[in-house]
Amino acid sequence: MEQRNNLVLQGTETFSRGQLDNLALENGALVLDSVAGRSLLYGSYTTPEFAMPAFCNLNVSWNAHAPRDTMVEVRCRVYAAGAWTAWMSFGKWAPDYPRCSINAQSEDGAEMGLDAPTAKDKGKIMKNLMPKVKGKADGKLVNEIVSAFMN
Repeated sequence: MEQRNNLVLQGTETFSRGQLDNLALENGALVLDSVAGRSLLYGSYTTPEFAMPAFCNLNVSWNAHAPRDTMVEVRCRVYAAGAWTAWMSFGKWAPDYPRCSINAQSEDGAEMGLDAPTAKDKGKIMKNLMPKVKGKADGKLVNEIVSAFMN
């Protein structure tokens, strides 16, 4: 059986342990600070260091709502071969920005390659997703949302 090391970050208590720059905590979520009713265009959240067992793969997933003209970028670095790697990006997301992944990146002790889902992956995604949302969401709407993420 494959061993998994899962770390889930959610909620006010967990997020309050990290460093917030132009962000606030509201109802357990990170939100951009605002000035005069307008969201700032930049915010950053950095977690404290996490001691984890050795791993070969690091997968990151997030849920986000981004104000117009902002985006979410998830980056990480790892301690490998006795030193910290540079920050590596998992990609950028925004509601009004073309979905994109980044090119493969490597640092001493770490290598990152990304596979962003494309239209050819939709059948596999829907097969896994539909049983989880059955009775909770309209299948046609789920199909439309998944299609939007494929673009």
